[in-house]
Amino acid sequence: IQAKSAAAAASSAVKDDDEGFGDVHTGCLLDAGQMLAEAQELAGPRLDRDHADEHAMEVLLDRLKYTLDQFQEQPHMLDPVLDRLLGDCLARFKLGPDIPDTLLAGNAHCMHLVLKTRGYKSSARRMPHEASDLVLILDLLDRRSGKLTDHMLCCLLLWLSTVVLIPFDLARFDAAAESVGKAPEATVAGRIDSLAREFACRGGMQQEAACFLLARFYTRPGASLAEFAAWSIERLDSWPLESYADTYKHCGLLRSLGLLCKLGRREDLLPHAGPLLSCALRHCQRLARHTEGLLNKLRAKLIQRLGAIFLRQRLAAWRYKRGHRSLVANLAPNQPSAAAATDKDEEEQEELEDDFEVAPEVETVLDHLLGALSNRDSIVRWSAAKGIGRVAGRLPLGLADQVVDALLSKFNRLESYETWHGACLATAELSRRGLLLPDRLPAVLASVKESLVYDERSGESNHGSNVRDAACYVLWSFARAYHPAVLQPHVVSIATALVVTSLFDREINVRRAAAAAFQEHVGRQGNFPNGIEIVTNCDYFAVGNRSHAFTRLSLFVAGFGVTYLRPMLAHLVEHKLGHWDPALRELAAEAFGSLVPLDAEHCLGSHLPQLVASAQGLDLCLRHGAVLALAHSLYALGDAGLEASGKIEPSLADGVLNLISVLSNAGYMRGLAGELIRRACCTLVERLCRARPFPVPPEVRSVWQAFLDDCLRHREATVQEAAAEALMPFLDGEPVDVRLVEKYCTEALSASQESHRAGHCSALGQLPSSYYRHQSASGSSAEQAALLDRVLDCLADCSSCSSARTAVDTRTWAYARRAALRALVSACLSFASASASSPAAATDAEDKQLLGVFDRAARCLLAGLTDYTVDQRGDVGSLTREAALCGIADLVCLSGPRIANRVSPGLAEDLFCGLVQQAAEKIDRMRRVAGESLRRTVAALPERLAPAALRQMLAGLPAAEASGGDGDGAAASFNWANPSDAFPALAPLLGSVPNARFRYALLTGLVVSVGGLTESTERAASDALLTVVADCAQSEPGFPLEVLRLHARLLEERARQDRLTVPAMRSLTCLLRDAFISERLLLADEVDAQRLLDNVVTLVKAEVAGCTNWSKLLIAQDTLTAALQFPPPDRALKPLMLHLGHKYPVVRRNAASKLYEAVLLFDSVVPVETVDEVSSLLLETVWEEALEKVRPVRNRLCELLHLPVPTVKAGAAASAS
Repeated sequence: IQAKSAAAAASSAVKDDDEGFGDVHTGCLLDAGQMLAEAQELAGPRLDRDHADEHAMEVLLDRLKYTLDQFQEQPHMLDPVLDRLLGDCLARFKLGPDIPDTLLAGNAHCMHLVLKTRGYKSSARRMPHEASDLVLILDLLDRRSGKLTDHMLCCLLLWLSTVVLIPFDLARFDAAAESVGKAPEATVAGRIDSLAREFACRGGMQQEAACFLLARFYTRPGASLAEFAAWSIERLDSWPLESYADTYKHCGLLRSLGLLCKLGRREDLLPHAGPLLSCALRHCQRLARHTEGLLNKLRAKLIQRLGAIFLRQRLAAWRYKRGHRSLVANLAPNQPSAAAATDKDEEEQEELEDDFEVAPEVETVLDHLLGALSNRDSIVRWSAAKGIGRVAGRLPLGLADQVVDALLSKFNRLESYETWHGACLATAELSRRGLLLPDRLPAVLASVKESLVYDERSGESNHGSNVRDAACYVLWSFARAYHPAVLQPHVVSIATALVVTSLFDREINVRRAAAAAFQEHVGRQGNFPNGIEIVTNCDYFAVGNRSHAFTRLSLFVAGFGVTYLRPMLAHLVEHKLGHWDPALRELAAEAFGSLVPLDAEHCLGSHLPQLVASAQGLDLCLRHGAVLALAHSLYALGDAGLEASGKIEPSLADGVLNLISVLSNAGYMRGLAGELIRRACCTLVERLCRARPFPVPPEVRSVWQAFLDDCLRHREATVQEAAAEALMPFLDGEPVDVRLVEKYCTEALSASQESHRAGHCSALGQLPSSYYRHQSASGSSAEQAALLDRVLDCLADCSSCSSARTAVDTRTWAYARRAALRALVSACLSFASASASSPAAATDAEDKQLLGVFDRAARCLLAGLTDYTVDQRGDVGSLTREAALCGIADLVCLSGPRIANRVSPGLAEDLFCGLVQQAAEKIDRMRRVAGESLRRTVAALPERLAPAALRQMLAGLPAAEASGGDGDGAAASFNWANPSDAFPALAPLLGSVPNARFRYALLTGLVVSVGGLTESTERAASDALLTVVADCAQSEPGFPLEVLRLHARLLEERARQDRLTVPAMRSLTCLLRDAFISERLLLADEVDAQRLLDNVVTLVKAEVAGCTNWSKLLIAQDTLTAALQFPPPDRALKPLMLHLGHKYPVVRRNAASKLYEAVLLFDSVVPVETVDEVSSLLLETVWEEALEKVRPVRNRLCELLHLPVPTVKAGAAASAS
């Protein structure tokens, strides 16, 4: 029904073509009928038709796999067509030896996909089991050598496991003439036995089917079970375990024995259970050092099934039963109550206790299973938990009660997290089977609640998420196992535990497991407080976002009163504020602060004094969390106005005010751990100064001022940022301290370390707006204007690459320059905010002053766009450029329309040129930031200042993605960071914007991208540049020459700056090699073209003159070679001849190779009569040999090309020698 209802919504997700399907699994919410019909078509007629075509078979199998994967979550939906699918596949096996190998292999692969989806147990029950198929399958298996794949073997062995159950003696299938005098393996039974044993001891997908066959074969009447048991014991005792092949052998034999114990009759297996159990225990001891998870799981499964054999097959009469297994019986009227049914069961149990004996081996089995609960592998613990449930269900009440005691003893802090996890799984199994009686619930619930908060620290990580997840599973099983009347005394305890876990656990799977368990209780028990409301809002998906669960959902749940509120507060204080994860501690502190006002009296009386004590304790994590919690909670209490009613005790206020002094005196501010405490204390100062829940004495302010100053000089940027953020509320409302500002400016300018300068620059940017506000018409205005000038001068000097006021080389201080630019923008905005609140009479004067401030800041930001500092960390200048880009947009947008309307055209032009250059450069992150800044700047400035083409281009971009979002759909497909999006949008501005400065800036950015090393960026930029040159040449024939002139200008102005000249030469090579541009150059005015090409070659030659960077020389050779096609070729041949005699062999070899290619491509390079000799010299000479051998060849080439022979200078000769 669900599949049909969702068919319309999901039909668009499935494509009709064979190869065009996605990999998104939508469960069974697709059109089930259509998918089933498609599966029948693929495994039926399509397979018969396409089996000979290898490509078609690959497409078919991929499509069938995709189709069947839709049923992975609900494989039972395959049942309507399962008989047809298996019947078609098995019918092909009956075609005999004439079946093509391709059809046989494809058929087996299709059948295996069906078996994998539905499961071999359910599929085996639907396979035909005619007696005539037995010999057919054996004959097919005899062809296995070299022909049968693993898929075929798996399918045939599974089919044989069904056929072998025929109620006939297998000896009837032996031909009398062939079986007389033959070995036992020649009989049908012998062949089946040998095949099953052989493949059961091999690795691969066929092993499970072979083990299933072996188990079913030896459960036949008359099977030699004793011989197989003896053989198995002998093999398990003797086989080594030294390789993967040995592991497969042991796993196969253990799996076979486990299935045999599951499928066989107890009467047949009981005589062999003792020896097999002894063998399994010996196997465990002998191979104890091997930690293979699958091997341990299969051994535990075998032991538990052997233990069940020692006990009679019965359902414990003493078990707790909630209703009936039949839904019809549960809904029928006049049913006896659960209490009456329990009394009747107890009477029956008393009658059975007298003659019920338990074999001593059962205790050994239980000891092993209880020990397996501590195994390192989850699959082993899960198997052991199910085994304990199976065995305990056949025990008398007294012994089963001892099993529960043993499980409860596992919930011990001395035990490992694996033991806790296994104990939770076993407890859930006992609950599901009704083996955990109601009188045990109080003790079990105490252990489960402890498991819900289990968290074991291990280095920088932790263990325990699986324990908490299993504890949620235990509580989920309680909802299905017990009557509401039984759980009524524990409802509040379970509800609060699950709510707290679903809101505040670190792991998403645990939060969702707790939410699912809570929902199960609300649906089945119906007595959880406010259950429906909580389930509606705190569902499986809502708790997936951790921040949302901590800060939003917790407030919603707390609104239902102290039933949930106080357990949430207690949980945060006891478990989350001292958590090992700093991010979780910060979230917990924020959540605690938002919850405190809802129960202020309780928190002020208990939790906050406890936090003050914890903040001074020895535990670093708890100390950090307690300080943050105090900061957020006192901020919330201050906003609630609790100071007026005197609810904050003086002792609590004194403890908080003196906390920084206490921590500093105790040495908790030092070292790596001190960084956390410093940040937390800065947050405490910031929150207290904003909310002011109680007065701060002057002596405390002095301590806080010294602490913040110390943090500003800290080496960690996060500590500096936290101190700077606290500085604004700390100074706000206080008298202007000019000496403090002068101190920060002096220390920033004279800093000998980058961190000191960055911290004090950040502090200058956080000065409150009151420092710039004009108090009166007297001298205070001039004084504060001077204060602003002092701050701006300091920040402008610190934002430059070289500072004249310090003897330290600050060129690599990119982080300090970034901090200075951010502070500069922040100071300007603070001044603008102060000006906005000034009297109207002073508006004109302040506008002029604000416009001057704006211009100064904008010039500093434009200078920051030119910071391309590179050191061992890479392009650290990108940090400064990114801050400048963001600063320009913030400055323009937040200064207000009064300033934006008065920006000069020259400044606006500079801003657009700088932004568009950065938007066209090669770093994806920078393009994203620059594109967003460009959009915001153009939108904020008047239309008259921005080029019309630029405004139209930005208006045509999708707004969602242009703002940096990750929109979906076709309407939001533009991404500045994507080269294939950004460059086609920007490149047309070269032709549509006539401004020469704008063109030059845009081309500079494009040149950097064309000459970049990233292939996707280089390709997108070069394609966009060539496209716009070709398009613009149609309306402006001289445009290609103009682009080349801009390249030449770039080479000339940025000579010896490899960051620009190397990409410029690569871009020139790209342009000169383009067929359209080369044709335009040949057709252009001869004088202009010749002069331009001469200039380009001269600039390239000058750029690499005396260069020792061989990679740069190779790039120059590409440009010179591309220029050979334009007559006369001598201009480019002369520098190439110099490269043929260069001291670097790689340069000589590459020059010869490029020149040889040019000789073949361009007819005008070499005279016709000397082409053969020139080509031979270039091709046959070993240019990596010594200069003395290759320079005569070079000189001969000069003679053939009618070029002057280069002469070697004395200095160069000495250097070469």
